Amino acid sequence: MRFRVAAACAALLAGVFIARAPRAIGQDAPPPQPMMSAERTAAFIDAARRSLDYLPGEVIVKFKPGATRDGQQRALDAVRSRPSVDSLEWAGEVAVLRDQLQLDARVLAEQLASQPEVEYAEPNYLLHHMSTPNDTGYAPRQWNLQALDMPRAWDITPGGSASIIVAVVDTGITTDNTTRTAATWNGTAIQTISVPFAVNPDLPASRLVTPFDFVSGFGTTTLDTDGHGTHVSSTIGEETNNALFDAGIAYKARIMPVSCRHYGRSLCSSNTSRRSISACCASSTIAARTNRSAPVSPRRISKSRSNCSKISG
Repeated sequence: MRFRVAAACAALLAGVFIARAPRAIGQDAPPPQPMMSAERTAAFIDAARRSLDYLPGEVIVKFKPGATRDGQQRALDAVRSRPSVDSLEWAGEVAVLRDQLQLDARVLAEQLASQPEVEYAEPNYLLHHMSTPNDTGYAPRQWNLQALDMPRAWDITPGGSASIIVAVVDTGITTDNTTRTAATWNGTAIQTISVPFAVNPDLPASRLVTPFDFVSGFGTTTLDTDGHGTHVSSTIGEETNNALFDAGIAYKARIMPVSCRHYGRSLCSSNTSRRSISACCASSTIAARTNRSAPVSPRRISKSRSNCSKISG
């Protein structure tokens, strides 16, 4: 939809720059012409202050072919201010409606789009340079996101939506700054060592939803002892445009950490009976847990190929 706005914006901007005949030598320069009214400037400032991606109270409207002037007026009467057709600013086949009584352009667009005389209506979106993130690792390391042309996608939908929950069924994501003890072989004997864990500073806890560990018995605390779950979750939704580490694709989405693997392989290869592992880590069990725990059911599930659900009892 936003690409239709480009033509309208180009036409509107064309009217800003007025061609003038060359001045003769010695001729006084004409007085400077304002490029934008005070009201228009205030709209841009308001949009920036409120972090809007559209101009408040402005919509782009395209009427259906054959819509008469009376039909266009009937459509405009659907909004509270009941503007006149004469108040529209035309740019080719589309018109710009400005309404100071309803500054939420999304509401205006919805009201107009529902009218039978209107082909489409949408907020007067602001066009920006492509959203190339400033994260330090993006340019040197994340060639994959550049190959996917993610800056163009971020221009359309910056970071997705917080209403989306992605369940990452993998080695977990560390959700607690803690230290655990582990037994390890040093080449001659088994020794107990301390293993520190730290939360990913580039994936805030506020975006982690009801984690659960099916493997280590930590319950609602997950600790990534392998790193793979952290890697996957970072690719999905690491914080972006904060000049730290790498960028994430859906950096507004929330993440549900589900631990089903441990130490780089499925715990199903341990001495625990295969039947009990299958029962605790089957896809049906994971699905039931994620659907029960989340504020809303996860919209996406990222699942490792080597998880426990592959084991049959």
